[in-house]
Amino acid sequence: MWWNEVENSDGSWNMVNQLGWCLTNYNDTVYVEPCNSGRDQTNWFQRWYETKTSTGWKLTNRQTWRVLDSNGKGGKVYTGPDYGDSNSYQRWH
Repeated sequence: MWWNEVENSDGSWNMVNQLGWCLTNYNDTVYVEPCNSGRDQTNWFQRWYETKTSTGWKLTNRQTWRVLDSNGKGGKVYTGPDYGDSNSYQRWH
């Protein structure tokens, strides 16, 4: 699966997969859903702030302020509190 990024006027980004669905976060669950991925057309649960760190990119959800995380096994992703650069599963390349 490849992802396209669409920048919004508030500095957040829509992460849109090749099928046109947006990466979304609600109650620490991360999933994709159909969306209008045009600039400023998504809801805040579908928007992500990208922050460059010394160990990779941190993705913070616009609505929940939770950070995209992974268990490192089996491709499971979710959001949680920001543990900083000490948690490599919260950094993306």
